Amino acid sequence: MMRRIIADCIILLAVFYAPWWATILLVTCAVFLFREYWEALAVGLLTDLLYAGGPLLGGFKLVYTVGYLVLYFILTSFKKRTRFYDAK
Repeated sequence: MMRRIIADCIILLAVFYAPWWATILLVTCAVFLFREYWEALAVGLLTDLLYAGGPLLGGFKLVYTVGYLVLYFILTSFKKRTRFYDAK
């Protein structure tokens, strides 16, 4: 549990101080390492609230939220198919 809280704090700091690709990389690692890492959706919402705007993608504002949600489902299905993942 403590590792998950530390990972959340690191990802939260990355949202504010790191480039966008570093945050995506950290969230990808966290989704793969932790079970049911729904915090990825919260990180996506926070990133969209802070940085989304402008006419990119026709005014669609939830780019990171949808991206992290898709990333969560893809990685969750992938890690269930791996041999070393323990599906308790």
